Amino acid sequence: MKRYRPYIILILLCISPYILAKDTWNNAVFQTVKPLENKAYRLRLINGDISTGISLGKGIDALRENGSIEESIVIKTLSNIDTIYADDIAEISFLEDAYRFDSQLFLMPTANPIKLNHSLQITELCFAQAHIGWDRFSVIAGASLIPGITWQEQVKLLNVKATLYQENNVDMPGRYAFATGINLGFANSNNAIQHIYAVGSFTMERTTLTTTAFYKVGVSDIYEAKASSFGSTLISMPNGTLGFGIGFDTRLSDRHETRAIAELWCLDLLKPRNSAAFIGIRLHSSVYAADFGLSLFSAPFIIPACSFKWMPF
Repeated sequence: MKRYRPYIILILLCISPYILAKDTWNNAVFQTVKPLENKAYRLRLINGDISTGISLGKGIDALRENGSIEESIVIKTLSNIDTIYADDIAEISFLEDAYRFDSQLFLMPTANPIKLNHSLQITELCFAQAHIGWDRFSVIAGASLIPGITWQEQVKLLNVKATLYQENNVDMPGRYAFATGINLGFANSNNAIQHIYAVGSFTMERTTLTTTAFYKVGVSDIYEAKASSFGSTLISMPNGTLGFGIGFDTRLSDRHETRAIAELWCLDLLKPRNSAAFIGIRLHSSVYAADFGLSLFSAPFIIPACSFKWMPF
């Protein structure tokens, strides 16, 4: 056996590049996500089409007229098995990570963490926010930028959330998540309005359902919010007030980058008139998102609402 050892080693050295090549991805589009077999992926093609499915591994390379070698991935979709080449792919991502805006509805936080999907947001063209995530912790900080109002009179926000529990569903595609957090708002710099909250989210194949309960804590029950020449108003929010919210985020059929979102808030369960709602659509890519819809208040009155989010990283 020993006399064959050099030949065995020589054979292994000769065939090892071909064995390794099967699992090695060299084209640029595959460098951020190096596909693995039996994993679900979402591919956005150069022509704008979206393809989702299970990877069956690396396909046969193609030699183009310009001399470039284009690798391919074999994808099993619901209806077919497709071979897609690197020069046809604009972006590839894990299917579970393809939708990066699942940590928030319009205003309502979900139980899903921000993770590394840091972003900047502007709401109603006058309220700027930064979203920062690390592991299970999520932080949102923001302030209004209303002309004619001093910095001390601007509205400010700090929201800190910890996702305590996440588990994939074993019976159907999807996952559960549960989080707790604290929301600190300032109606003027000297009016601190504090809530602690718990939120649960159930994510299915196309839809995320979210419910939240929040509890008012702090010192004051009545706040006077001033806005320079715009005047002032009194805000009544007694300590111990218990509120509730519910919302959903669902992908519209056959439109991977268009979603319907809605949420309903009741700031005080003992006073249902203190309620507000939002219903609208979300247009998004992997970097940008834009929400458009209507905010409804129990006064009653309706105002247009919009929000824009950018993930620079």
